[in-house]
Amino acid sequence: MTAATACLVGVPSAVASLPIPLAKLTQMKRQIHGPVFVPGVLPAGYRFVTWSLLSPYNAPSPGDNWYSVTFARRAKKLRWTVGIQGMPCSELSDGRMGSTYWLIPGLTGQDVWRCLSSGRRRLKIDLFDFRPEPFLSLSKAATILASAHRG
Repeated sequence: MTAATACLVGVPSAVASLPIPLAKLTQMKRQIHGPVFVPGVLPAGYRFVTWSLLSPYNAPSPGDNWYSVTFARRAKKLRWTVGIQGMPCSELSDGRMGSTYWLIPGLTGQDVWRCLSSGRRRLKIDLFDFRPEPFLSLSKAATILASAHRG
C-alpha cells in the first residue's frame, strides 16, 4: 500500500509518509495562529519545497491564519494555501464539481479550492497548479483538497 493510498483509505497518517517534513510541520504549528491544515496526498513525485506565512496583503496580522506551502516535481509547482474566507466559497469561481471550485486556467496556472469550517472561522484551502501545462485534472485536484487534515 502506498502512502497516498494509505491516506485515502483511512490508515493513520503516521503510517503514511508525510508530505511535509516533521521538523517543518512543527515549525508551522509554532508560527501559525490556529489549526494547520495540510494535504494528506500529493501526486507522485511532488516534494515539499518551502512554506511561508501569507495574508491577502502579504503581511500577516496577529490572529491571521494565512499560510502557503509549495511542492514541486521537476519544473512543476503546486502551491497549497490556507486562509480565512470572508466571502462565499463560490465567489469568483468559473465552475464547481461537488464541493470543489475552480477557475479557467490563466496566464500563470490553474486555481482550484474548497472551503471548510474551523471553529468560528470559514477557511479556504486553495491548490494552485503553476504553468507549464499539463495541469492536474479537476478530479485529482479535488482529491488532494479533500485529503486536507490537521497536521
